[in-house]
Amino acid sequence: MLTLSEFENLRTLRHEKIAHLIAAFKPQGSPIAVLVQEKLQGADVLTYLGSRHEYSEQIVATIICQVLDAVQYLHWRGFSHLDLQPDNIVMASVRSHQIKLVDFGSAQPVSKLGSHVHMSAVNGNLDFIGKCF
Repeated sequence: MLTLSEFENLRTLRHEKIAHLIAAFKPQGSPIAVLVQEKLQGADVLTYLGSRHEYSEQIVATIICQVLDAVQYLHWRGFSHLDLQPDNIVMASVRSHQIKLVDFGSAQPVSKLGSHVHMSAVNGNLDFIGKCF
């Protein structure tokens, strides 16, 4: 379910490695909202790499550099994603090694000096966030 904070976070972000928000709709009286984002034809990064017969260190390095580029942009804009995991790194298409970050439901604003994030604000998979706190 879309949260107001997720919508507010997404509508201000413009980066080639972050899924672009096209529109958002929330019918009156409904607790459910709909995000319309750019079409991504690829799978998440783990499924993508697992489906290949082989892949090189260069492909993995390219993907990681793109993730770091997106995270650097988020930090520069004053946000922390807080839910980086393979499910939230999606290949932009089936034929390229270009990624997009998705799922900003746990993203929080942070100051340049850092911020304390309450565990209740993080909605991610415990296999990935449990090691961070």
